[in-house]
This record gives sequence, C-alpha cells and structure tokens, in this order.
Amino acid sequence: MKSLTLGLLLLICLSASSQTPCQDGMAGIYPCNQITLLSHLSPEDLQTDYIDGSALNDIWGWTDSQNGNEYAIVGLVDGVAFVDVSDPVNPVFLGKLPEKLASSSGSSSANLRIMHGKSYWRDIKTFKDHAFIVSDLNSEHSGVQVFDLTKLRSHNGGEWIEYTEDASYDYFHRAHNIAINEETGYAYVIGAISGTEMCNGGLHIIDINDPKNPKFESCFSDDGYTHDVQCVTYQGPDTDYAGMEICFASNEDTFTIVDVDNKSDMNMISRTSYDNYSYTHQGWLSEDHKFFLMNDEQDEQAFGHNPRTLIWNIEDLENPVLIGDYFNNAVSIDHNLYTHNGLVYESNYSSGLRVLDMSRIEEGLLREVAFFDTYPEDDLIDFYGNWSNYPYFESGTIIASDINNGLFVLKLNMGVDIISKHPENQTGCGMGGVNFSVEAEEAEGTKFRWQRFAGQKYIYIGEGSVSLGTQTPDLTVIPSSLTEGNLIRCEITTAYGDVYYTYPATYDYPEGDIVTPDADFSYTVSNSTEVAFTNNSTDASFYLWDFGDGSSSTLANPAHVFESGVYEINLIAFNDCAFSQTKMEVNTTPLSTVPAISDISFFPNPTSRHISFTEPVEYFEIQDLTGRVMMQSKAVSATKSIDLVGLNSGVYLVVIVTPEGRKTDRLVIR
Repeated sequence: MKSLTLGLLLLICLSASSQTPCQDGMAGIYPCNQITLLSHLSPEDLQTDYIDGSALNDIWGWTDSQNGNEYAIVGLVDGVAFVDVSDPVNPVFLGKLPEKLASSSGSSSANLRIMHGKSYWRDIKTFKDHAFIVSDLNSEHSGVQVFDLTKLRSHNGGEWIEYTEDASYDYFHRAHNIAINEETGYAYVIGAISGTEMCNGGLHIIDINDPKNPKFESCFSDDGYTHDVQCVTYQGPDTDYAGMEICFASNEDTFTIVDVDNKSDMNMISRTSYDNYSYTHQGWLSEDHKFFLMNDEQDEQAFGHNPRTLIWNIEDLENPVLIGDYFNNAVSIDHNLYTHNGLVYESNYSSGLRVLDMSRIEEGLLREVAFFDTYPEDDLIDFYGNWSNYPYFESGTIIASDINNGLFVLKLNMGVDIISKHPENQTGCGMGGVNFSVEAEEAEGTKFRWQRFAGQKYIYIGEGSVSLGTQTPDLTVIPSSLTEGNLIRCEITTAYGDVYYTYPATYDYPEGDIVTPDADFSYTVSNSTEVAFTNNSTDASFYLWDFGDGSSSTLANPAHVFESGVYEINLIAFNDCAFSQTKMEVNTTPLSTVPAISDISFFPNPTSRHISFTEPVEYFEIQDLTGRVMMQSKAVSATKSIDLVGLNSGVYLVVIVTPEGRKTDRLVIR
C-alpha cells in the first residue's frame, strides 16, 4: 500500500475542473455541442507515467450494487486507475493497480513478478464485482489480472492506494482485448500472443463464473486473429440462433460472426468483407440485435476520408448486409463505439466523443446530435486523443479517456430536438433545380446552412462560390453541383450555439425513358412594335426566352416591346429531364414606313396549298384580317413555293417587302 500526504491529495482534488456547460460551442477550452463537462482529471492527477506522450488508454465503468456508487476504471500505460465518479463534479482518485510482469514465461508465482510494466494498450471489462484486465505490448505481461472491486468501498477518502491484484490467469502473457458475456460468465480474450495457450490470436475462452478462479475453456481461431469482439446471448430476429451465445468479431479485414454456444463445437456462421477495408477494428450491436455498427481504424489514412461507421443489417446472421455508412463531421481516426438508449457513443481520437442518433438506422442512416472534443489541440488523422468511453451509468454520467489529456466526466445536455421535418429524398433530372426543405422551430438568430457529401466529408453548398440558398430552411440546387446518389443535409445552429443536423436526403435520377420537350411558338406584332408570343411547346414545364436584344423571360407566353428592327428569338423548353429549343426571326420594322410598289406579285391567287413570288423578296408575312401574323419569312427566291399548310380557308393579307418598297395584296385560300 502506498500513501500520499493530505496536502498533495488536496492539490489533486483541486486540479479537477469544476462543471463547465457547453456555451456557443465551447466548454472552456474544449469544442462541444450539447455536452456538459462535469469534471476533468489530468494524467498527473491519476499518477500515471507516459510513453512517448501517451498516458491513458481504455476505460470501463462499474456500479456498486450495494451502495449505488459509480466508478471509472481507467487504463493507464502503467496500470489501472480507480476513480469514484458518484459525485461527477467532484471525482475522487482512489488509487491504481500497477501492471505486473512475469519474470519467466508461464510463471504464475506472485513473488516472481516485477512491477511497473508499461503498455500503450490495455483493456478492461467487469463481471460479478471484479475487473478483468489485459495488456498488449510486453510479452512478459501476466495474462489476465483480476481485481476485486468491492475493495473500493473501504476507501477512507484521505489517501490514494496502490492496490494489488486478487488473482491472475497465466495461460498467455500479452493480449489485445477482452470481452465478457455477463449472462453466461465467459470471458473472451482476443489477440493473445506468447504463452502456453494463445489460440492463434483468436477467441481464448475463459470460464470466470468463479471470478478469482478463472479456468481455461476452449479456443476458436478458424478466422485467425481477432482484434475485438462482442459476445452476447442472442435475442435478435434470426430464429435459428435465438437464445444462443453468439460472438460478433472485428477480424482485421472481415466482420465475422461465430456460434460459441457449445464450447466444444463452435462454428463460424458468416465471414463478410467490405469495400475499402483497411483494418476492421471494433463494433457493437444495436440493442435489439438487428444491426451491428463497426469502425475501421486505418481506412482514414488509407483513403483520406473522415471517420466512417459501417452499418450492418444482421437480421439474417448467415448473410449480413452492409446497408449504409456514416462519415463523421470532423477529421480524425475512429476507435471504440458503444450503443445505449438509441444513441451511438463514438470515440474518434483527435475529434473526441461523437454522439449519433440511431432512430433511422433501418434505412442505413445516422446523424450527429452531440459531441465533446477532448483533444482541442487539433483534428488530424493520427493516434492522439479520445481512446474510449463508457455511457452505461444509470445516472447518465459518461466517462471518456483521452490518451494525452486524461479522464473526462461528461453528461449529455440535449434539449428537445428542434427539427420537426427532415429533408426528403428527391428523384428527377433536375433541369429546373432539385428542391430540399427542412422544418424546424425557428427563433431569432437561428441559422440554416446546407451541406452536401463530397465523397469523403460534408462541405457547405456554395462555399467558395455563389451561395445557393444556404442560409434558409429551403434549398434549390442545380444538378451540375450534385452527383447521383449525393447526400444533402442541413446544419441548424440556434442563437445559443446548439447545433442540429438533419438526416441526409439523396438525389437520384428517375428510372425509365426520358421524354424530350418539343419547343414551338408563334407571335403577333402590333403597330407599336410590341410582340405577343404564343407558346405551342409540348412536354415542357418551364421555359427560357431570349428576345435577341439582351432581354429574356421565363413566362410561358410573354409579351415584349422591341425597337424597330429584325430580331432572332430563341425559345428553350425544359422539363425535369431534357430540353429542346427553336429559333425564329421577328421583324418589328413598321411596314407603313416602307414605300409602296406595284410591280411584284404572287401566284396563284386564289390558292388551296401554296404560293410563289414573281421576283425575289426580302421579307414577307401573311396576316389575318385582325393583323395577327400567321406566317413570315425572309430572303425568299423567285418562284420558290411557299407551303400554306396550317392556314384555314379564308381571306388574308400578304405583305411583301423588297429593297425598293412594300406591297400589300389580298390572298384567298380555298
């Protein structure tokens, strides 16, 4: 046992930060959103050493069933710290259990061990008021350390204690991780290296129903090395395995499911890889056992994207289906994640603890609702910051370990979700724009910023260019800024600095044949040079007119006043998927200003189908008796036949213009 003076103890207690709410995106020096910092203990407060700047690793929690006290069990590079967080604003460091090493391979004699081994990696789980601890670095580590947690009850509050283990398990030395199924009393050590029984780094199964007398049970290594695992008594929808003990393993390059119900006859149920894997790291079941959320620790370095959460549908354990992936808001590397009460608690190294909403997980969708960045120094793709978290205390206290910055005691402080309607998926070709909208409780100062997923992370739409409605709850984007299947979401920030993200919506092209519009129009010129256009287009829903004088219109049937002259009119007719255009010249020169001539004519007259001119003409038009232009053309050669199909029987006026003058004559169509 080792003691501290009362003065040093007071210094440690005073170094714990007092409660700091998250305001305007910060809790003191820590970026945050809707998470309160209750307290903080530095590595020095926990009496730990460092290895190349690393001090902490894994973390787990324990609740004393006798008095309800809550404790953080904190992995250190040189052992394990025990912190009473029953009063989360004033945590009490109780003591630590140093790592112990065996002096010779396979030795289990306590008097042969040397103290103060160091390791970057340590893992802890609890069962029947005991902690089970493994370490992965030194090949002479003493297997599993077993510590009776009830000894923490006797702490007098005045001194921290250097504890000793209560039992050990020495079939192997170093191991990467340990999982425990508390319903069956079996521990699953994984990644064991060196010793008498290593199970090739696969599942090394120990019966711990008598915690101080752990007994080797069996091995499973059909899929080789296992990096992390969750083993449960399965209560999901696959009736073939109802009530059986099943392990869900992250096996470096696959998601592997193993039936371990009969320890003498275990079977691999399925082994599934996925695109862009780099190092399948860890995962956790949804509480209904329908889904498995998983991370890959090295895909950020390999492919350059933000932390990715893979979402597996496991309703059929023999055929897991990857139904979606979620990319975190900030640059980092993902590490450990856990699910609780419909939320995912993700530790993402340098970007800290991220809390995600699972309410639409069946669609393969997640969204961030809160975060706390324990490593404010930077967001980077490297191994600094938040190692793990434990969200299972009944009080709602969350504990998180930061490799470099110590123990953080946190609490969610989420208000009522202000989003009442998320943007919906859109299908269309989008020639007229794709529309997304969100409905949220708006107050003075609320800001809306729209984002799209750019293949590796979300970026603001319009950032660095023309803003496309990014400050409103409604967004119209032109498809040239999107790709098929692109994700669109809205970031909503209240006047108090709380941030809400909508679930993403997708943009997709329609299936089936695409109908192309047929652009067509006619017009009437008045003596005032005002032209009224009649839109005769088909299969179109919106239009763009170019009047040839620098003016335009999007009306279906516009009118426009020109100066005297000849103008080329261009009409583009759109629907959501395609467009077509047509052009026509309009002469707005008042014909009454052109001198009259009499030596040119057209034939035959009367006619039933066509006419021709006796000389070349510069321009002609056919008007009905109200002056409406029914047909026009320019530069018509002599004797060229003009087709009159489309004109009804009746009397018309033909206006002929040549360089010498103008002639108007009557035309009868039979």
